[in-house]
Amino acid sequence: MSAEPAALPPTVRWAVYALAAYAVVVVAYPAVLLAASGWKGGGDYVRSLMRAAVVGILIRHLWRHDRWAWWLGISLTASWAVLGLLGVLASPDPLVPGGAAMPPGFAMVAAASIVLLTIALTLLILPDSRRAYQRGNNATQ
Repeated sequence: MSAEPAALPPTVRWAVYALAAYAVVVVAYPAVLLAASGWKGGGDYVRSLMRAAVVGILIRHLWRHDRWAWWLGISLTASWAVLGLLGVLASPDPLVPGGAAMPPGFAMVAAASIVLLTIALTLLILPDSRRAYQRGNNATQ
């Protein structure tokens, strides 16, 4: 890698760690559900793998001080956090007659995902993080 880890501000490093934890959650939770169901209906798992791959690419380029990755990181973490929150709010209530039952652990995993994305977003918009990606501070230029 072209940028040493020490060259990254702590805010960016912790944002990267939060994104890595989010990628683990995105892959692990559907895998557990699929394993419990005998690996039936695994077509949706591809979407989880694709999201984890995008997060991995984002992490790599944030680590390399690529300026576009900072903007993409802000955009993706904000949109995924908002969409996750809307998904939780719009999910049917299982206690209401006719309401759909959510998979086991859904609320906990959704909350963890939203918290991890919000932490990453907050850390990326802090002044130290923004300064690391300003023009002229790019380690790859």
